[in-house]
Amino acid sequence: MEGLGAKTDSTNVVSVTEADAVATISPRSGIAEEESVQLQSLYNKYVNQQKEIERLEEENSSYRDKLIKAIRERDLNGELLHSAQEAQKKESVILEKRIRDYEIQLKAVQDRATAQEAHYNVTIKDLSVKYNTSVNQLTKKLDISEKEKNDAVVKYATKEAELMRMRSDIQKKNQELVECQKAKEALELCQTQENVERLEKANNALRVEFEHTKIEKFDLENRLKMAEKRAEAYNATVSELKQQCDVLRKQLIQIKEEKLQLKEENRQLSSRVQEYELNHSSKDEDLNRSHIEMEQQLIEANTNYDRLNESNREISSRLEEVTRENLDFLKKLQDLEDRLCLEEESHAATSRELSRYRDLDNQMQSSISAYKKQWKELKLIKNKPKMTVKRVAEKEAEECRLQAEKMLSITDQLTQRNSQLASELAADREKNRCLEQQLIKTGDELDSALSKLSEKERELEKMSGDGQNEIISLKSELNDKLVKVQELTQMLQEERTDHRVTKKKYIAAIKELKHELQSLRKQMEANPNTTSLVPPNSADSVPSTSSRSRASSLNSLDRITTSRDEDNIHSGHSISNESNTIQQAMIDKIITLQKKLARRNDKLEFLEEHVRCCLEELQKKTRIIQHYALREEASLLLPSNGSLEQVPLSKKGASYSLMGSIFAASNEKKSLQLATEVNSRLQAVLEDILLKNITLKGSVDSLSNEVSRLARENRQLTLTHSRCSEQPS
Repeated sequence: MEGLGAKTDSTNVVSVTEADAVATISPRSGIAEEESVQLQSLYNKYVNQQKEIERLEEENSSYRDKLIKAIRERDLNGELLHSAQEAQKKESVILEKRIRDYEIQLKAVQDRATAQEAHYNVTIKDLSVKYNTSVNQLTKKLDISEKEKNDAVVKYATKEAELMRMRSDIQKKNQELVECQKAKEALELCQTQENVERLEKANNALRVEFEHTKIEKFDLENRLKMAEKRAEAYNATVSELKQQCDVLRKQLIQIKEEKLQLKEENRQLSSRVQEYELNHSSKDEDLNRSHIEMEQQLIEANTNYDRLNESNREISSRLEEVTRENLDFLKKLQDLEDRLCLEEESHAATSRELSRYRDLDNQMQSSISAYKKQWKELKLIKNKPKMTVKRVAEKEAEECRLQAEKMLSITDQLTQRNSQLASELAADREKNRCLEQQLIKTGDELDSALSKLSEKERELEKMSGDGQNEIISLKSELNDKLVKVQELTQMLQEERTDHRVTKKKYIAAIKELKHELQSLRKQMEANPNTTSLVPPNSADSVPSTSSRSRASSLNSLDRITTSRDEDNIHSGHSISNESNTIQQAMIDKIITLQKKLARRNDKLEFLEEHVRCCLEELQKKTRIIQHYALREEASLLLPSNGSLEQVPLSKKGASYSLMGSIFAASNEKKSLQLATEVNSRLQAVLEDILLKNITLKGSVDSLSNEVSRLARENRQLTLTHSRCSEQPS
């Protein structure tokens, strides 16, 4: 610095005056051109940023419209699904009622058939016993009459005493037969009463068991239906939980990666920025909390999955039990059909026996007529002997007549009984035919009801499949939106990293400029006796540029705030159309956003105050430099030798610094002009930093609004999805 002062002392006054005249004209034009170039570059940047902001707003509006359309379609699909489920439930209830009525009718028919079968069995047994007794009696009487006839024809004269004995024996036997018949009838009555009581007890027990089985079957059917519905709901929830688990796992992996990146960035920037450390610590805590919550959700999902598996096993076991009971009922029906076939065969056998009994009656009548003819012949033969023989013959004839009358009365009774039995058999056959027709009708109705049930089940399966496809499509849309959110977050992170890089660059540039200013100050302090002519309006140019930069920054801030207000107004109008629950959530979100806006406004005010302070300090420095330049002489600020004019101090690529420009030209730039250039460059750097900060804040605000909106819509989608899954259960 001392060498430079010695060299400036040896300069000529004439050259100084000429250089000053030229220098007063050239700095004005150079400063104006640089300012115009800077303003044009700033204006171009501002226009490009406005275009990008408009493009982002259009994309946001398009995404918002798409989301609203997706929400409306989801609501419509949910309403259609709900209406279809209600219609299916109503139809299933109607079919269940019909099935119950048919079961009641079938059970009544079965009860009637069992009662008629028991009655027919009792009557058939009574008839068979009576027929057997009457046939035995008739056969015995026929044998006795044949023996008497043979004895009367062959040994009439010699065996009158034997005839009397035989008559007495016949009377005794008749009395014994009457007594035996009475005892037999009494025993039959006792047995029939006991059998009737037993059958009534068994019938009551069977009715009680039948009612119990009916109630159990109804309960099992209800449980089965409820279990099937629960199983469907559980399967749907399990699939949803699996998908949510996959999404949560992906989010966990992404969050872990982001956490590692954030930790590395915190390690690098922990020494420089304390605010970022606090933000990252809060983010780490939030990530840990979210990680813990996601792990808890995974544990709950696993427990729900195990519980659903257990319930499915129980339902399958109950289904097996119900199928077994249905097979038992089918076996019972087959047994009843076999019994009906056996009864029909027994009816046919009884009809055959009745025909055989009729043949026997005809044979008896023919034998009785032959016996009467023989008796008349015997009378003619006996008229020849004595009167005693006539009397005996008359008595025997009277006795034979009485026996014949008895036999005729017995045959009449048998014929009447046979006719009654035949009429009863015909009525029973007609009843059996009616019952068979009713059974066939009920079977056809049951088959039709089962076919309808199968069709309804198929329709239900189709509807459930369509609902599941719709749910899958909605989930895919949700996943796409989540991917978009992740992409937006990545864009946000990239912009933040760019902001940090630019900030570092500007800090480095400011440090270099400060270093150059310090070197200039040292140089000026080393030349205390130098004076130079001050260019006119130099002091006015600096504050004018500062005021322009300040006005441009304030105008940009006003525009951004107005655009934010317009966005908030549009978002408020779109949100007012949604439901009350969404309005409450939006109100909470708006409150939080208002708080964030207040904080950001405070930050902007702080930055504006900081910029004002910086501008005031720069103005003070320019005034000090101008005052110092006015005191110094112009001859002291010029170099003496031309060899030292082109000596650059430092280079960065193709451009060199301001300190090197001092020795670049002889008469173009002076030290005061260099100082003003330094100030203008510092102001330009500050303006660029402010503009970029403002644009970055605007983009960050818009991205944060989009992220909050997407998060809110994702919450709404999850809430609606959970409601849809809870409604069928």
